[in-house]
Amino acid sequence: MRFIKGLSHETINLLKLIYAQSKYHQVRGRAHCILLSHEGYQTKDLMEIFEVYIVTISN
Repeated sequence: MRFIKGLSHETINLLKLIYAQSKYHQVRGRAHCILLSHEGYQTKDLMEIFEVYIVTISN
């Protein structure tokens, strides 16, 4: 599946901030997943990294 493209510099910085500072584990994980996807990680890779099913990644 395709990965996330075209995130603005501001969005990337916000996601990095959320990943570093959110008190919620799930929110940090989502931000991390989006950042990795933007860097070119494929869905299959993200499924393995986060140990989730494809539906979770897609949502």
